[in-house]
Amino acid sequence: MGSETTHPQSGIQEQQPKATKPAPVCPAKLILFCSNLFIGLIGSQLVPECMEPSTYSSWKQVVKAITMFCVAYIMIHVGFHFDLDKSNLRQYGTEYLVAMTAAGFPWIFCSIYFMFALGSEHNLPWQKALIAARFAAPTSAGILFTMLEAAGMRETWLFKKARILAIFDDLDTLLLMVPLKAIFVGPKWELSIDLAFVGILVFLMYVFLHKVPLPASWPAIAGYSVCIAAFCELVHFLTSSALTDPNDIAETVHLEVLLPAFTVGCVIKAPGLHDIDSSSTKDAPRRSLADMIKADTVKSFISAIFMILVGLSMPSLINDSHDTAAHRRLDASSGGYPDTMEAGQ
Repeated sequence: MGSETTHPQSGIQEQQPKATKPAPVCPAKLILFCSNLFIGLIGSQLVPECMEPSTYSSWKQVVKAITMFCVAYIMIHVGFHFDLDKSNLRQYGTEYLVAMTAAGFPWIFCSIYFMFALGSEHNLPWQKALIAARFAAPTSAGILFTMLEAAGMRETWLFKKARILAIFDDLDTLLLMVPLKAIFVGPKWELSIDLAFVGILVFLMYVFLHKVPLPASWPAIAGYSVCIAAFCELVHFLTSSALTDPNDIAETVHLEVLLPAFTVGCVIKAPGLHDIDSSSTKDAPRRSLADMIKADTVKSFISAIFMILVGLSMPSLINDSHDTAAHRRLDASSGGYPDTMEAGQ
């Protein structure tokens, strides 16, 4: 807590700002997470050599599902500490402009490269180049926040600014994908799902910011994460699988977990500096699971696993025979270009 000092002339006591704990010079968590990332990257090249293509396809789906859960868990915590100055929304215009350039410039530059630098026999049409270069636009928000917190920078100005820019960057990427898909596959009703999904989440985030009294213990957060990941994957499965849509009535719909998880963290009434809902455990006759295992311990464990999974998500650079199409492709009526938009975090 901040200390109080008395003004020498007026005698009025003034509250001094709380001193923040300096970040460690050599943070152990950061070293651990970096090591886990490299372990995952090495494993991503070794695992395909030890598995049959069909087994490897199932392996990738399992890695993807667990990664979605980890991202949701991390982003809910990020939403806990997010605050919005509703009386001065204009200040966020600059942040959105910066986030838009962070998402747009790499996208544009990679598109130009695919259009002109691959050689006359391999250069892509501009429609296909814009879709293929999509990988350069999304932010790796899960890795960003995990590394910043591991470096002891959660209470710094940099972390708070990165939190706003990363969310705006993700919003911008999702919104830009809608007109690109329309150019690629034509105007189809499924494209409105992305716009409606983003619009509803932004509305809920703005109106119910830290107002919903939901449990905020780590088991509850894990439950929210499972539900978010399952919902997004279920929507993708129902619109992409030949079992549920054999006549190809609907185009594939993919919902990212980052934004809904962040929205859940924003609407929950801020639990303060701790992730345990003290109101639900204060008078409990027996110790609950949330009391026996600290929330910070669980979060660090999930973050460490997440870094390994990020590395394992890297496609094989040696054996391309394992690169099987996990989802149906979006086909334009004129060109039939393949859909290069995979489920990325």
